[in-house]
Amino acid sequence: MVSVESNYRTNVGMGRTGNVVIDADTDDEAVRRTVLAAAFPAIVKAADGDPEASLGIQVVSASSGTAVTPADLGYSGTGTLGSYRAFLAGHPELHP
Repeated sequence: MVSVESNYRTNVGMGRTGNVVIDADTDDEAVRRTVLAAAFPAIVKAADGDPEASLGIQVVSASSGTAVTPADLGYSGTGTLGSYRAFLAGHPELHP
């Protein structure tokens, strides 16, 4: 079972920020990485038209609380939607 918790808010003077936390029912990092590889481009696509937002994305393990993030897929940008899009454009293997 996988559940997703996300929020999106505008903070005056801080810009828009959001978080997507996917709670996985496994501690297996390889499985969580696979979930993230499938979810990451879909999440970014869902936010089309909003290049200014900062967005945290992670898949958290069932019991240990450890997370995999886009950095575990090779991403090293700023955490903005525009930066995620640029990364994904160069990584077609992450597109369904």
